Amino acid sequence: MSKIFDVRPCLSREEITEYLTGSLTETKRFEIENHLLDCPLCSDAVDGIRGFQGVVANLPAESKLNFSGKKQDIVPAKKTNWFRLAAVFTGIVVFTALLFQYFTDSNSQKIFAGAYKRLPPPESQTRSAGDSLTTDTVDEAMVLYGQNRFEEAISAFEIRLKDLPTDSQSYLYAGICYLETGKTNTAIDYFKKARINSEQFYPEATWYLALAYLKEGSNQQAVHLLEELAQTDNDFTQKAKELQADISR
Repeated sequence: MSKIFDVRPCLSREEITEYLTGSLTETKRFEIENHLLDCPLCSDAVDGIRGFQGVVANLPAESKLNFSGKKQDIVPAKKTNWFRLAAVFTGIVVFTALLFQYFTDSNSQKIFAGAYKRLPPPESQTRSAGDSLTTDTVDEAMVLYGQNRFEEAISAFEIRLKDLPTDSQSYLYAGICYLETGKTNTAIDYFKKARINSEQFYPEATWYLALAYLKEGSNQQAVHLLEELAQTDNDFTQKAKELQADISR
């Protein structure tokens, strides 16, 4: 049995083939599996060859192996480093997936920026910056919200929600504050609560929930909510149709 701290060279193509075809002795298999735990390059090579055996058919004839467990009787003209080829192939697949995700997220952010517009505070609860704040926490929160002091507005809305935990208006505007401060997951939670607790703010909460999902990159959830809005008659019906079309392009 191999010692745990023994250092052995990377696997040869013959060893990889014998390992994949199960033609190794128990001792040799243990040695190779022990090496794979500490060698990402060889591990990637084994995974790549196992998962993409179609690559074998496209390799030069001198490097082809018969996966029945026998090497073909071909004299190699040039040695081919299998594990590097498989690692490169796997890297290309991973890089392509990451690149696709990057462009998808970038496109979602661009669409979000074009569609997002902050909901104005109710006129009955807005005053000039010089006015004194009343003891009504929702009024105080709306004043701070109207002044773009979103962190302070969040604190005021949270105080309000402790006293009135089903106040949909506070959930809606607090959600927008969280969206403005980059706390998208919290915003999503608050928009959901605004939708549940009241029909009055249901369209607004649904619209901003869709935007929050879009900002997060969850386009499928956003489209589902926009389809719901597009089928109802409210101030966001046309916006929902247009945004849905932008996402689908």
